[in-house]
Amino acid sequence: MSIIAIPFAYIMRFLYSLLSNYGLCLIVFTVIVKLLLLPLGVKQQKNLMKQAILTPKMNKIKEKYANDPQKQNEEMQRLQTESGFSPMAGCLPLLIQLPIIMGLYEVIRKPRTAIFGFHSANCGMLAEALGWAGDKVTNAQNLQLELLSAINKLGDAVPEKVNEIFAAYGKTAADYTFDNTVLGIDLGGTPSLAEPSLLWLIPLFALAGALLQS
Repeated sequence: MSIIAIPFAYIMRFLYSLLSNYGLCLIVFTVIVKLLLLPLGVKQQKNLMKQAILTPKMNKIKEKYANDPQKQNEEMQRLQTESGFSPMAGCLPLLIQLPIIMGLYEVIRKPRTAIFGFHSANCGMLAEALGWAGDKVTNAQNLQLELLSAINKLGDAVPEKVNEIFAAYGKTAADYTFDNTVLGIDLGGTPSLAEPSLLWLIPLFALAGALLQS
């Protein structure tokens, strides 16, 4: 997935250099990807419409040649050829979209690596420098938004070990200041049922967007 994510990482870096806000980057990024996938989506929908139209005719062929599988297949192929319908055409867009989605997932969950080029393997060291322990250190490379939020909240009070890690990149913690909010929502936070917060709006927006797209 890291290899697939490389072109998307460059796009995200470019967007962040223009917008300086991770939330806005994600919105614009999503729009760009949706536009790129639109032709595939349209082709897939057209194929599904053809399939819906042909289904009654295909069922009749199955009934008519129920005892003659060879003739049934011949008539099915003839019908599909005449109508321009291809069963594989509906699968192709999905197969193309799958690696794109995998690459996007990698970029979105690892913004520090995608935008700043900070190697994900060093995230564990950064977590330890911040005082994290246990599973949080082990899974630090997958918790990059939380790492960014923790560093942002500390500001100039970050532990010296943090600056030492960044010094290997010729930078300081201040160089990695990262605005990962959208509409005042900290994207690095963890939603909790026990503590109501604006983070609850994200799944609601996701649901509304999915319904609207449908």
